[in-house]
Amino acid sequence: MKRLIAIFILLLLGFYVAWPGWSGYQIATAIKARDNATLERKIAFADVRETLKPLAVQKVGEVYDQQLKAQAGPAGAAILNQIKADVVPKIVDTALLHLVTAPNLIRVVNDRGALKENAERILKEQIGKIGLPGLGGGSAAGGGANIQLPGGLGQIAGRLGIPGVGGGAPKAEPAMSPSASTPVATDANATPPSFGYANIKRFGFLGPLAFEVGIAKDAAAADSDVVVEMRFVAGDWRVVGVKPRI
Repeated sequence: MKRLIAIFILLLLGFYVAWPGWSGYQIATAIKARDNATLERKIAFADVRETLKPLAVQKVGEVYDQQLKAQAGPAGAAILNQIKADVVPKIVDTALLHLVTAPNLIRVVNDRGALKENAERILKEQIGKIGLPGLGGGSAAGGGANIQLPGGLGQIAGRLGIPGVGGGAPKAEPAMSPSASTPVATDANATPPSFGYANIKRFGFLGPLAFEVGIAKDAAAADSDVVVEMRFVAGDWRVVGVKPRI
């Protein structure tokens, strides 16, 4: 009986400690070695994008507020608030499709600087590269009963069926796939960080087949930079969620 109990405990330790620990080691090694293939196997990027979407919606909404409300004026700002709830999530879906990839993960972690600042910088770069509507420059003069909004907002509002807003038909943009996006530029002078047990700042179970780990890029930091969710899916422990500390 004691032998059976010991075997059961060893199996539990292997399943909940050794196996996910090995997966974490593989991910850390792949980031350092810039191994895209291993990261694609060990990280469910589609699920990670969903966990990042609320934060990205907040950040892109701030960009809209900063860049457009001052130009649009009171009437334009009111319309902007109406359409932002529909426009921003679509922008975020497109941006995350290009941002949350193995090459960009490697860049966020390996580049010098904090994870938060690196991720925000790359998010803004991706928004600029894929030509998202409503974030362009320029403005149009108002005329008649229509309100002319800058940066293509008139086109967006017309597409959403909001009357009384100027802007012609939106210009068709060629679809982009993540594989066709512009390659990211890496910091050639940056030294890839090394990760160990000292980088783990918190741990907690989310269920029998899921747990979360708080990780800091700097092992000496008092708190984690991100909380990573790992779940046993498709016969392996994989990363399915990332929640940055803001």
